Amino acid sequence: MMVAITVFLFAVSTIIGLFIFGVRQQAKALSFQIMMDQTSFAMESMSRYLRLAWKQTNDLPVGCLSAFGKNYEITRAGAGIQFITSFESDAIMACEEIYLGSGKLQYRKKIGTAQEVTYDLTSLENVKINKLNFNVIGGDQTDALQPRITISMEFEGMKANDKTVLKIQTTVSQRLLDINIAP
Repeated sequence: MMVAITVFLFAVSTIIGLFIFGVRQQAKALSFQIMMDQTSFAMESMSRYLRLAWKQTNDLPVGCLSAFGKNYEITRAGAGIQFITSFESDAIMACEEIYLGSGKLQYRKKIGTAQEVTYDLTSLENVKINKLNFNVIGGDQTDALQPRITISMEFEGMKANDKTVLKIQTTVSQRLLDINIAP
């Protein structure tokens, strides 16, 4: 009788252990999926904004960038990028910035002299951004290269029992072709 009870308890504890392991793995997979969703949304949003940027020219009323002829300007020690966009049939120009602030990806937009609007592109509850870096290649007056921006980020899951870290990188180019071709 004692042997039967011992075998039964061993079998039940093994089954319960496997069940608990399965539930923990499912929770970890769900946490990772939430992180991937946040990462994907952030990258797609940034890519969309950066592809629509304009070059700072003399006829643009916005003094967004530090010099004419620039497409993008790195801000916040590499953790931010500033650029110009237009909308509503190119009649209105806006100065925009994407940057890392308080562990979140933030977006700032100012149209002319109007008050600026800032909002988060990621939620603090699910994901924390540890690192954000922008690298601009080409697009200034000294070269004839179409500007490309390489974005690299490091995300971390915010659950106490799950310290999953995800590093991603992508490169986007401006949609409008505005290179200067030397004769």
